[in-house]
Order: sequence, then structure tokens, then C-alpha cells
Amino acid sequence: MNEQSSPRYGVDAYLDWVAREGLPVTEDFGVDLHAVPTRPWPRYGVNGAAVHLKGRGDFANMFVLDIPPGGSTSPQRHLYEDVYYVLEGSGSTQLAFADGTKRSFEWGPRSLFAIPLNARHRHFNASGRERALLVTTTDLPLVMNTFHNEKFIFDTDFEFGDRTGKREYFAGEGDLITVRPGNHMWETNFVPDLASIELKS
Repeated sequence: MNEQSSPRYGVDAYLDWVAREGLPVTEDFGVDLHAVPTRPWPRYGVNGAAVHLKGRGDFANMFVLDIPPGGSTSPQRHLYEDVYYVLEGSGSTQLAFADGTKRSFEWGPRSLFAIPLNARHRHFNASGRERALLVTTTDLPLVMNTFHNEKFIFDTDFEFGDRTGKREYFAGEGDLITVRPGNHMWETNFVPDLASIELKS
């Protein structure tokens, strides 16, 4: 059995992938996301970095995207959950679905939004002078260490139609799901300003 076909044990497929992507990694108990060092990330076409919080286990991570003035990311789609928070700047995100439907929304500082699973998407910086700095929390480590297959995660065409979300969910509207005091949920894909959202018990 040659070296290439030998089984590999104790491998972290996610960390191997990060190394192949050439991403700088910042890891600590607390991280100033505004100051994370980034470098060009060919997959996204902008500067990026990976952030790992100590004690996170192998389930979640963060990516920082530094979009230059007037710039945009390359179109993406993937089989992991992706929830964004806007640290700096303003811009828009465009979504495209297999049936030809397109949706877009504009974001600014403190916006929070979620990309439907495996939906094609792209982010645009609306400013010609200032960068846009976004951070996204994902479950890519869990997904990568489950499937060990980059092509499957990034090149699968399957559309999760039941995960698309209502059109209103991309306009800052949503549905309140009442469970019990202190456990109600707000179902949406987009919160324009997380600091101003009204929380009810």
C-alpha cells in the first residue's frame, strides 16, 4: 500500500482545508474582530481570515471578510450554515435560486443575516471609500469533519427549497413564534440593526 492510499488517523479535515485555503487563523478566548489580520482569499476574491474561539470544540468557526471599497465577493454556495454580522460598512447581498428567483437586501453596521442553505450568494460593498467588514459564524468544521469532501460541500447543486425563507424575511420582517415567556423566537433571515431590535419576554 503506497503512502497516498494509506489511511490517515486523527486528521482534522477542516483544519487541513483552512491550511490549503491559505487563511490566517486567529485563536483565543476573546478576539477583537475589527483587528483580525487578513490576507487575500482566492475563493472569495477578497481578504479573509478564520477565527477560532478556544473551547469551541470541532463544531463551529468564524470567517472575517474584508471587502474593499466598491468591491464584492465571488459568488458562493455551500452545504454549511452561514450567519453574518456586519462589523463595519454598508452594502448588499444578492441571492439566486435554481428556479430563477433572485432576492437582495441592503445591510449596514450591526445588521444580522442568514444565508439559506446552499443558496448561491454574493456580497457587495456599497461604499467607494470605506471597506465593509463582515464576520460569519458557520458550522463548517462539523460539516467538513463529517464528510471529508470539499467538492461535495462546495459543488453540490441540490436546492433546499424548504429552507429558502419567505420574501418578507429578507426585508427585515419576520414571524414571532411564541413558546413560553423568555423562550419566544423571531423567525427571519435579516435583522437590519441588531442593536435596535425589540426583545420581548
